[in-house]
Amino acid sequence: MTLLKVLCLHGYRQNADIFREKTGGFRKSLKKFCEFSFLCAPNMVENSTANDCAWWFSNPQGFSAQEYSDYDAGLRESLAIVKKHMEEEGPFDGIIGFSQGAAFLLILQIIMEHKLYDFSDWNMKPIKFTVLVAPFLSRCSLHKNIYAYKSTMPSLIVCGKTDSVISRDARRFNRRSAITKFSLQTTT
Repeated sequence: MTLLKVLCLHGYRQNADIFREKTGGFRKSLKKFCEFSFLCAPNMVENSTANDCAWWFSNPQGFSAQEYSDYDAGLRESLAIVKKHMEEEGPFDGIIGFSQGAAFLLILQIIMEHKLYDFSDWNMKPIKFTVLVAPFLSRCSLHKNIYAYKSTMPSLIVCGKTDSVISRDARRFNRRSAITKFSLQTTT
């Protein structure tokens, strides 16, 4: 059986190694089905004691999911590094994003589907699915034109019941389904 190849995008103030560690149990449960590739965002968080990274910043000092801004430094660099990684290591069947990585993934999937920006010449095999874990819609005014496009890509959106950031934004995703209990069962 051919394994699904899945790209994984970490959250804000994380990196590929941290995300790989935090998803150990998840990856173990799917190792018969998926091969995971972890990519580190190219933007380093200033004044960080670890190798903390971001997909973009909402202000010159950092990032806040709840901040309205006209600032998205680093987004173009992130799009470029993801495109390069997908060209060199792909094709990928799916992409998983966590928190800021999920918000970035929603932007990325719209850009890929509609061939916007650096993806206007995109001719790779299309992504089959995305998994957005704790996503939110960017409040950056520069991203409104991206959200004007709709994504038809199959997506699983995973939100925590008590998540204070996601609870307000989750209702804005189209065609969402609420899942309150979920268990993964595999048979061999």
